[in-house]
Amino acid sequence: MAAFFIVTKGKHPFGEKPDRLRNLLDDKPVGLHALKNPILKDLLSWMLSHDPNDRPSAEEALKHPYLHPKKQQFEMLCKMGNQQEIKAGESNSAVVRRLNSDPTDWKTRMSPNVLKYLCTDFKSGKPKPFSYKSSWTDCLRLIRNVNQKWLDRSRPMPQPEAFYEVGNPQEYFLNLFPNLLVEVHRIVRSCDWKERPDLKEYFTKGANEERNPGNAVVIQEGEPAAGANEERNPRNAVVIQEREPAAGDPSKYFYVSVNSMYQSESDTDDFQVNSLASANQIRKTYLVTYSQADLRIFPTRQSFGEQVATYFDEGTGKVKVEHWACCQESHENSGVHYHMSLKLDGAKRWKQVKEKMMKNHVVVLHFSNAHDNYHSAYQSVTKQDTEVFLSPNHPNLNVIGSPRTKTCIRAFRESRKRKQNENANAQQEKAKKIRRLSNFEVSEFLVANQIKSETELLALADTQSKEGKKDLANFILCRSNKAIQELIDNTWRLQNARAKLDRKKKSRIDLLRDARSAECVDGCNGEWIKCAREVLKNNNIHPVVFASALKDILTKGRGKFRNVMLVGCACSGKTFLLDPLCLLCVGI
Repeated sequence: MAAFFIVTKGKHPFGEKPDRLRNLLDDKPVGLHALKNPILKDLLSWMLSHDPNDRPSAEEALKHPYLHPKKQQFEMLCKMGNQQEIKAGESNSAVVRRLNSDPTDWKTRMSPNVLKYLCTDFKSGKPKPFSYKSSWTDCLRLIRNVNQKWLDRSRPMPQPEAFYEVGNPQEYFLNLFPNLLVEVHRIVRSCDWKERPDLKEYFTKGANEERNPGNAVVIQEGEPAAGANEERNPRNAVVIQEREPAAGDPSKYFYVSVNSMYQSESDTDDFQVNSLASANQIRKTYLVTYSQADLRIFPTRQSFGEQVATYFDEGTGKVKVEHWACCQESHENSGVHYHMSLKLDGAKRWKQVKEKMMKNHVVVLHFSNAHDNYHSAYQSVTKQDTEVFLSPNHPNLNVIGSPRTKTCIRAFRESRKRKQNENANAQQEKAKKIRRLSNFEVSEFLVANQIKSETELLALADTQSKEGKKDLANFILCRSNKAIQELIDNTWRLQNARAKLDRKKKSRIDLLRDARSAECVDGCNGEWIKCAREVLKNNNIHPVVFASALKDILTKGRGKFRNVMLVGCACSGKTFLLDPLCLLCVGI
């Protein structure tokens, strides 16, 4: 109960006080229905078993998949698929029968292209001589086979679309079949399979002592690693240290070319020439470049950005990443580059991040110090790529009005002409004038970002100002509070004018039809009509008679014998019946 109390932030697993004792005696932990995570629900349900003998010990509970990293969860499924009874599909096995008791066809959850791709031989590219059935034991076989053969597949460029849809097999299968992990663990923990040597580590104590202390994954033959890793590395192997991958990061399962270890530091583009940061320099803002990116290692902007941010966040230091943006640019000859603007909440060196990327992914990064603030680095990243990926907590730094890149080019050309002109002084005074935002530009910005209050606008202006973009803050400070509020009000009056005009042209009966086809307001869920009929029934009024009277008065207007008056005692539902019509006809 304590675990449920903590997870649900103070709720009781057996409901509220009036029904709690009855639910407890009847073994009905009604609170479990509110949990959306099936793995967590299974753990708590196991711990709340009515019979104390059915509950797990502390050691058994700590071995539940919910408390394991995703890598270990996926390993358990793969090892289940490697059991002889599973591979042979022995129907006389109780575990096989229980697994296949669910008639759901797992193939229907996968797209046909992905299923076809996973059922082909990764080396030859030809279909496998056998096919997978719709049973869940065959699903475990597929998971085990994909995990074993994923690194052996051929690597033509570009890869099939199904390859990118799978991305990281671990993330793909765990997200596609979230209940499979729960069902496998529930079945195995109740039988003697949990004592098998290859499954024992997931169910009994001492499992971690039997596992590889390095938790290394061999990905490609090459020179043996140096240093502390020599004791646990297999001979002539490059390894990746175990870690929990970021969402969408398939780096563990991508082929790493050892030749890329020798990529030249000078293989950069004009994006950051002569601006490489010193390894000992401490900064809060960086511009990171991955030149000639290998899309087999980082196929998307998101995967590259999340990996760099993860390495900056690692360690015991307090400095963490605030936000970042990542773009992809095509090289003038061939290939692509990744450029990433990144801001930390304090100063930090980049050397450790570069070493980790080289050690774990054989990727060479370049760090630029050409930008003094984040907004400047962000503009460099977003100047060409229209599909820049932003971190979830990234501030809104959208340009208001025309792009500043064109203004900079125009200013440079005018400055060059002024140096050749005898009237340079007069023209320089004109150039010094700061370009200010117009009311119309700010109005368009308000609509584009759905800003409807002065507080929202002030907060956004403050965020942009801290990132070095001060034009919106300058606009606000040069105007009174009344002028800013009038601008916001007039903007939305202008935006909503057409809708109000169209509404005024409709009759009340048309508005009623529109409301009927629209969705219910929040909290209604279709219950109003049930309550309205009950109110009419309690007052001996037939619903058809009431509806006909309302239709006449809405269609023809008020007149003799066409008035609707509800008479009754207090709290009889009169206001409840007519309030929706009043709200519907406001402004008509």
